[in-house]
Amino acid sequence: MLPAIWFLFVFHQTVAELQVNSLEDSDPRPRCECGANRSSIKVRVVGGHNAGKGVFPYAIGLLDAEVEDEQSRIMRSQPFCGATLVSDRHVLTAAHCVKDGPQSILPWT
Repeated sequence: MLPAIWFLFVFHQTVAELQVNSLEDSDPRPRCECGANRSSIKVRVVGGHNAGKGVFPYAIGLLDAEVEDEQSRIMRSQPFCGATLVSDRHVLTAAHCVKDGPQSILPWT
């Protein structure tokens, strides 16, 4: 009895896998490259315009900055995440933006 149950289990798994593989292989649609939007942002924004400095004072950009140690001057910076000011001392952003913890955040005014 046990060998028969084992055979049915293995047979069922094999048939199910073959059905899934054949469905994937027969799909004529091109594969989606998720998250790889190649269009320019100017094409995706319709009827918009650049916001002036200070128009949205609660919206900020988090910068990946290369800083000189001696004078704390920024040598270069690249925005990598957005955030929102929720008070005069607190910023709200996504967790993945600060995954390295508080030690990776420099205070700024």
